[in-house]
Amino acid sequence: MKQRARTVVAVMMAAALWAVAGLVPRGPVAARAAGPGGSAAAGAATAGNAGGEPEKTPPIQGDDIVALLRDYLRIDTSNPPGNEMRAARFFRSLFDKEGIHCEVFEVAPGRAVIVARLPGSGAKGGLLLQNHMDVVNAERPYWTVDPFSGDLKDGYIYGRGALDMKTTGLLEAVTLINLARSGERLSRDLVFIGTSDEEVGALGVSWVVNEHHDLVKGIEYLINEGGVIDEIGGA
Repeated sequence: MKQRARTVVAVMMAAALWAVAGLVPRGPVAARAAGPGGSAAAGAATAGNAGGEPEKTPPIQGDDIVALLRDYLRIDTSNPPGNEMRAARFFRSLFDKEGIHCEVFEVAPGRAVIVARLPGSGAKGGLLLQNHMDVVNAERPYWTVDPFSGDLKDGYIYGRGALDMKTTGLLEAVTLINLARSGERLSRDLVFIGTSDEEVGALGVSWVVNEHHDLVKGIEYLINEGGVIDEIGGA
């Protein structure tokens, strides 16, 4: 089975996540998200620091997002067996370069949960960006390309997990990084969690909920790929 994701999805989803956090993306991302010609807000955002403030590290955007996604798709986290520790190390390398505090937990041999947090002022409850790092196994006879090649052809990225859900996970990480680079102080903590074993047994998220609920303490809102709440437990 062939999965594909338009490269424009990256900039559109990044813009949407930034909007949730209360900031406006800058530069080419803002212009592309606004459509041909951009917008007045996008133009103002790229005007620079007229007041002589120090230049901030520019956000990750455009082709750099695409390159990171292709790198992520090349990490084989087929479940079974999962081996999500490889993906957790990929994310950790990104966060470490930015000085963003993160922790990697081995919940079973080769299986990982990664948690990164961008502290806010605490005026509001936290926002959790949650994703899973495993993918279903690829039936290679049905693929026209290597499912773990991250091939870019005709404006599409090919790879197992491109839709479920490595694009979302990568963009959640980029959102955390870009907000950190912006220097803006958020009114709420922004927390990134990448889990294991969503495709088979929910090992990773069960570990968080049942053994380390402290990792999501204070969370008010959650963004993930969807689902159903069977039961709401005690605080």
